[in-house]
Amino acid sequence: MAHHIPLPLPLPLRRRLHHLFILALLAVASGNPSPGVYDRGAEEAEAYSILTFHDYTPPPPPALPPPPAAPAATCAGDLGGVGDLDTRCVVPVSVRLEGGGVFISGNGSLQLLDGVSVTCQRPGCVVSANLSGDIRFGHGARVVAGWVSLAATNITLGDDAVIDTTALAGNPPDKTSGVPTGIYGDGGGHGGRGASCYVNKGQTQEDSWGGDTYAWSELKTPNSYGSKGGSTSVEKDYGGGGGGVVWLFADEIVMNGTVIANGGNGGTKGGGGSGGSIYLKAATMQGGGKISACGGNGLSGGGGGRVSIDVFSRHDDTHFFVHGGGVQDVQTMQEQLGHFMKKYLRVLLLATIT
Repeated sequence: MAHHIPLPLPLPLRRRLHHLFILALLAVASGNPSPGVYDRGAEEAEAYSILTFHDYTPPPPPALPPPPAAPAATCAGDLGGVGDLDTRCVVPVSVRLEGGGVFISGNGSLQLLDGVSVTCQRPGCVVSANLSGDIRFGHGARVVAGWVSLAATNITLGDDAVIDTTALAGNPPDKTSGVPTGIYGDGGGHGGRGASCYVNKGQTQEDSWGGDTYAWSELKTPNSYGSKGGSTSVEKDYGGGGGGVVWLFADEIVMNGTVIANGGNGGTKGGGGSGGSIYLKAATMQGGGKISACGGNGLSGGGGGRVSIDVFSRHDDTHFFVHGGGVQDVQTMQEQLGHFMKKYLRVLLLATIT
């Protein structure tokens, strides 16, 4: 019986089949998951990643507001200090700033010794500092201005140190109605409505208010001035000024002092100004200070301002105040609400404080 002996395949064909075999093995090794295994895909896998729920990297601080038009300050010439801003500037005596404000910039540190004040009483005056080193306020040291913006590696407010923007607001944002109209002495609005002692015909006291709320889009990063209170006179403005703005950015904030952006008081003939804005952003925060953006007192109280605390790791016992101002001769304080936001571990809490 004859046996059929297969002829060997031509060499080019054998090489081609060998390549196909290798490709088949690779396809099996990297093919679809086995049955019962759900492939989430890249986007869904990221959404369920542990890094999404436990992001331990603090986000970078936002951009600083634009500095005033004036040139950058010098340690000795503008601040009356010793040293320089690229190493260490120590301010031993109080200084009063003129004009639109001062911009402090350098690679060094800034220290205000005990009891030293840096003041600029002009509404809307800016004190802005962006330093690579530290900013330290000694015991009882003060900075007073309409807008205070400080950025440094570490910011320390010693005992009884103060950053104060009370009643020093510049103009509130355009197309807002925080400043009350008429001559009823109503309170200014911002985070909450200002109060009013005047009741329109056909309305109740609860339906009457002064200046309205505004800047709702800035809840996370409040940066609006408070509004003036109304007056009871055309000839003279009795209304309290709006609260200013305070921004602090640092890796660590030690808060043993006080940060204030309250509205000014209006007395018996004018409404209180509304509170301003305070925004703190840091990796860590400790201390036991006080932060306040309350409305001013007056014939009608001003609405509260806004406070946002965006700190990754908080170890402080800071007290916060964002309520409306006091009202004379009226039983209700109406809707004078302030807004306080604190954010840490990427959890955002909005509290409305009356």
